[in-house]
Amino acid sequence: MAGERMAKKLTLLVAVLAAAGVAGIVAVMSRSQAREGVVFQGKAITIYGRDYTLARLAQLAEELGHPDVLRYNPKKREATANASLIIHGSLQIGDPADPALGETLLLNTIVCGDLQVQVARGGELRIHNSVLQTVSQVITEEKCSRGYYFFADGKLVAADSRILYMSGARGKTVTANSEADVARVAFALSDDVSFHAYRADGDRLALRDSQFLAEGRYGVWVEGSGGAPLRLARCRLSGTEADLYLSGSRPAVELLDCQFSRNKVRFQQNSGRVTVRWTVAVRVVERGTGRPVAGIEVVATSEGKGPAEAVRGRTGPDGSCPLVLTEYVATPASPAGGDAGNETTPHRIAALAPSGKVLAEAAGYQARGTRGGVTLEVPPAEAAAAP
Repeated sequence: MAGERMAKKLTLLVAVLAAAGVAGIVAVMSRSQAREGVVFQGKAITIYGRDYTLARLAQLAEELGHPDVLRYNPKKREATANASLIIHGSLQIGDPADPALGETLLLNTIVCGDLQVQVARGGELRIHNSVLQTVSQVITEEKCSRGYYFFADGKLVAADSRILYMSGARGKTVTANSEADVARVAFALSDDVSFHAYRADGDRLALRDSQFLAEGRYGVWVEGSGGAPLRLARCRLSGTEADLYLSGSRPAVELLDCQFSRNKVRFQQNSGRVTVRWTVAVRVVERGTGRPVAGIEVVATSEGKGPAEAVRGRTGPDGSCPLVLTEYVATPASPAGGDAGNETTPHRIAALAPSGKVLAEAAGYQARGTRGGVTLEVPPAEAAAAP
């Protein structure tokens, strides 16, 4: 117990000393100073110009006599910030064309949320092959540890990157005004929420092949709706209380080929829905030879007691036709599924001739999980007549 008290005192002392150092920086920067399209004031660097980089921001800080506000190490391709970044123009971190030109942005937070990365409405942040995280890299049991707040009220383009040690307690990752194109990004080691969509419009967001992993309560939190459902494709969601949490008025989510626990979908109110879908690889081949048949129409119709569904497609040169089928719809009354009235699968999958005649079919296909597949064998005469 005495050791724990001593550790807490040492942690507090370090925080006080660090805060004193930052306070000195803030005092020096209390008067607004501008260079090009960037304003330095207090604990904020506000970017109004376009196409800035971390190296350029550090150079401007040094030219104004405040190198400690933002330093850049060109050998490590690493920036350390003692101030928030407020982006009204645009900032590029890393290079989309070359993983070797990825960068690291370290935010020197002292307490929870004292620094922010904020993309204002009309602003744009581009992150490629890079890492955003705190200097301290501390996660505590408290709801809000020493993470930074992350807001993207403008445009966020991120790929092959990691956004770590963020504090989601008050941050709104995307909002009703946001545009986002996120691919292969890990939002992880967050102390409360890894991704908070606040009244966001799913038609303005593309979220795929990414991870939303919270050390705290929620992997993804969807609050209200700004239009179309939030769509997540091939993503992993994880939180201690809920992998996916829905609150507010009529939140809606579509999960396609995602990893999550159906027992960790939570609804705060008697409102909202989560549609769970999986991709099935349908392959049409000639009976007897196994030769792939192109140009065949394939249709899947639901056989479950839930919402009716009919999904159509046509085979390509390799005879394949991927179809996206609904497993179930989670609701506040049945958040884990299991209610027959919410189950859309099983499906009947059929290959059709131009006349509508059924050439081959598979009934009772269960759309549950990834790597699903069905092979339909059509008669040789029908295969020969295919377009």
